[in-house]
Amino acid sequence: MLNEIMSTDLKPIVLPRPLRPVLTLFVKQLREINEQLYQFDDPYVMSDQRFRDRYPDFEVTPYEDGLRAMVESLRPEHADWSASPMVGH
Repeated sequence: MLNEIMSTDLKPIVLPRPLRPVLTLFVKQLREINEQLYQFDDPYVMSDQRFRDRYPDFEVTPYEDGLRAMVESLRPEHADWSASPMVGH
């Protein structure tokens, strides 16, 4: 769905688990990802029932609409890059 929205043909890759600890020495972001791996080891079941009970009139945004809005907001012509700490560096 994201490829269709962005007009790309990107393919996900799976990083072999034994390689991850080695790569964390060189790729800082992988250190943070390792902390979240438990979410992929077992089924990760969440329920929004308490939220729906509290806010019965809340309307859920369709997944595709949310992806389109996110992609559009990140396009340079719509993003406020002046707020980025990297601007000017």
